[in-house]
Amino acid sequence: MSAAQLIEVRKSTRSFQIVGLRSARIELGITQEKLAKVAGVASWTISQVERGERGCQRSTRDALLGAIQRLQVESQRSGCGGA
Repeated sequence: MSAAQLIEVRKSTRSFQIVGLRSARIELGITQEKLAKVAGVASWTISQVERGERGCQRSTRDALLGAIQRLQVESQRSGCGGA
């Protein structure tokens, strides 16, 4: 199973919950800081989203999912991490 397949996005009234973000990040062997840098968000945002303490807007959701996909491709190209 790929890291991106571990993620489920749930839409609430005003925001999106990203379930499985931590699992995907760990599968890729990256830190919250690395994911935050690639996604262009604050590392505390990653922390709060992973703990379910914060939903995110569409732009943040898209940035995080795009970053996971990019990092997964990098991981596959380098032959380490990810599946």
